[in-house]
Amino acid sequence: MKYKKHDKIILYKAIAISGLIIASGLQFLWIYNTYFILKNSFREDLNKIFYTSINEEIYKRVEKFSSIIKNDTITIGEGYTDIYDKYGIEIAFIDAFEKKTHIPLNIECLDSIYSASLKEKKIDCKYKLQKISTKNNQIIETIRPQLHSWSQIETTMVPIRKDGLIAVQAIIISPYKQIFEKMTLLLIGTVLMFFLVMYCIVYQIRIIIQQKKISQLRQDFSYAIIHDMKTPLSSILIGSKVLHSGRIENKPEKKERHFKIIEEESQHLLSLINRLLTISKLESGKLELHRQPVELLPMIEDIAERFKLKASKEVLFNINLQTDNIFADEEYLRETLENLVDNAIKYSKNSGVHIDISSSDKEVGSCTTIHIKDDGLGMTATDQKKIFEKFERASAVGLTRKGGATGFGLGLNYVFQVMKAHGGSVDVNSEKGKYSEFILLFPNEIEEDKIIVT
Repeated sequence: MKYKKHDKIILYKAIAISGLIIASGLQFLWIYNTYFILKNSFREDLNKIFYTSINEEIYKRVEKFSSIIKNDTITIGEGYTDIYDKYGIEIAFIDAFEKKTHIPLNIECLDSIYSASLKEKKIDCKYKLQKISTKNNQIIETIRPQLHSWSQIETTMVPIRKDGLIAVQAIIISPYKQIFEKMTLLLIGTVLMFFLVMYCIVYQIRIIIQQKKISQLRQDFSYAIIHDMKTPLSSILIGSKVLHSGRIENKPEKKERHFKIIEEESQHLLSLINRLLTISKLESGKLELHRQPVELLPMIEDIAERFKLKASKEVLFNINLQTDNIFADEEYLRETLENLVDNAIKYSKNSGVHIDISSSDKEVGSCTTIHIKDDGLGMTATDQKKIFEKFERASAVGLTRKGGATGFGLGLNYVFQVMKAHGGSVDVNSEKGKYSEFILLFPNEIEEDKIIVT
C-alpha cells in the first residue's frame, strides 16, 4: 500500500508537470502564430506605403521637369496596355519618362516622401533605401548605408524599369518594437494566464506533497503516541497485578511504592490527554484563560525540586529572577515551564544538564520575559524554524526508535499555543551542540482578568 501511494504521488506530479508543459507550449504557439500574422500584416503596410511613395516621387518629378517635356507625348510602348503593375506602380510610365528626360528616380526625394508617409501612419522606426541592380544584386545607390541590424524587414523589390533590371527597396531596421506594441495586451494576458496556470499547478503539487507529509506524520504520530503511552500503561498494569495478587500485603513499603508508581504513571497519561485537549481547545477558540498575578519564585523552585528528584541524571538549576510576579494563568504557566524544563533535561548530555531560569521586565513594565537556558544538545537553524509545529517531534520518530528522547511533538506546540493565548510570544535561540534558550514574553496590561481565546 505504501508503494502504491508513493507511485500515485509520482503520477500526480508527472501529470501536473506535463499539464504545465503542454499549457506553456500551447501559449507559445499562440504567441508565435500571432506574431507572424502581425509581422506579415506590418510588412504589407510597409509595402503599400513604399509603393505609394514611389508613385508620388514620379508625380513630383514630372511636375518639376514638365518644362522639358512641354507638349511632347511620352510613349509607353507596344504590348503594355496597362500602365500599372500588380502593386499599383506605374512602371511603364516611370520607364518611359526616364528614357524621355534622362532623369532617373531621385532616391533622396523618395526617402523624404517615405519618411513623411511612415510618420503619418505613426510608424516610428529607422530604415534605409537602396537602388539595386537585379542582374547581379549589386547596390547602385543607397540612403543611410551604415544602418545594420540582425532584425530587419525588407519590402518587396519594386522594379522602376520595364525590363526589371533596376529596382528600389526599403529595409526597416529593428521593426519588432512596432509589432510587439500591437501585441502588448496579448502578451500581458498570456503572461498573466501562464502565471495563473503555473500557480494552480504548483499549488496542486504542494497540496499533494502536504498530503503525503500529513500521511507520514499520521503514521509517525501513531507510533510515537503508542510508544509514549505504552510504558506508563505497562507500569500501571504490572503494579495492579502485583497489588491484586496480595503477595506484598505484608510489605507496606513495597505496597506504597507500587501505589505511587500507578499514581505517577496515571498522572502522566492524564497529562498527555489533557495536553491534547488543551491544544484542541486553543485552536478552536474554546479555552478560557484566567490571568492574575502569579508569584514566580515559589512556582519555579517547586518545579526545579521535582525535576531534580525524578531525573535520572544530574540536574543543576540557577534561578535569577528580577521580577516577583507575572500576570498569567497559573495552571497553564506552570505547565509551560514544566514542558520547557522537561525538554531541557531530555535533550541534554548524559553527564547532566545546567539550567538557567531568569526573568526581567521589558519596556518599562509593559512586558515580562522569562528565559530558560540549558547547556544541552542544542539544535540547528532549520530545526528552530519548525520546532513549534504540531507533531514536529513525531516527524523525527526515527530518533525515538533508536533510543532517543520520547514524545510526539505536542510539548512545544502547547507552549506556543499557550503563549499566543496570553497575547505574548515564545522564541528560541540555539546552537547545535552548545545550548538552547527559550524566551517567553508576557504582556502585563490587559483590559480584564479573563481572556477567551478566539
